[in-house]
Amino acid sequence: DVVLYRDTNQHEPELLSVNEYLQEFLPANLRLRERQPHDRSSESVWVLVLCSASYCCRGPLNHWAPGWWREQLGDDEFLRLHEEAFSSLTERITEARLRCDLARIDYADCEEEQRDVAMATVITWQEEMQRLDNLREFRQRMLRAGIFVQESRADGSCLLWSLRALTRNDPQLEDESEEARQEQLDLRIAARRNISGLQTCEG
Repeated sequence: DVVLYRDTNQHEPELLSVNEYLQEFLPANLRLRERQPHDRSSESVWVLVLCSASYCCRGPLNHWAPGWWREQLGDDEFLRLHEEAFSSLTERITEARLRCDLARIDYADCEEEQRDVAMATVITWQEEMQRLDNLREFRQRMLRAGIFVQESRADGSCLLWSLRALTRNDPQLEDESEEARQEQLDLRIAARRNISGLQTCEG
C-alpha cells in the first residue's frame, strides 16, 4: 500500500490516500472507494511525500521524496536519522554561505565584461542557501508529523528514485551524493551564465 503526504502547510503536511489524491483528477461523478487507515508500523506501507523542489511549503508541488513513519523505524533510529540530517544540513548551509561570500568577492574584483557571469554565480549560491533553509524548515515539519524523509534527486526522475529507495526499504540510501549535488549546482550556474550572456547580446 502507498500513502501520500502533501506539503502545503507550514505547520503540518496533509495526509492523503492514493485514492484521495487520484480523486482530484477525476470527474465529480466518478468516485473511488475509500481506503481504511493504514498501520503506521507496517513495513508493507510506502510513504511518498509530494513537495516543492525548493522545499518551500508555498512553492509548486513538483517533487517526490520517499518517507518512513516513526513507527516503522523505531524511536531511536528515527531520531538518529533526523539528527544526522540536520547536522549535514548545517554543514551544507555553512559551505553555501562561504561559497556565496567568495562569489561576491569575485564579482567585486572582476572586469566589467565578466560582471554578468560573476553575478550569475552569486545568484545561484543565494538560491542554494534559500533552498537549504527551506529544506531545514521542511525537515522540521516532517519531524513534527512523525516522518523521516530522504532527499531524492531533483533531476526529473524524483518519483523513480523515491520508489527505488522504498523498494530497498533503506532510509539511509544516499541518492543525492556530494558529487551529484555539485554537478547540479554547476549546471544551474552554467545555465544562468548562458541566460545572462544572451541578455547582454540582446541589449
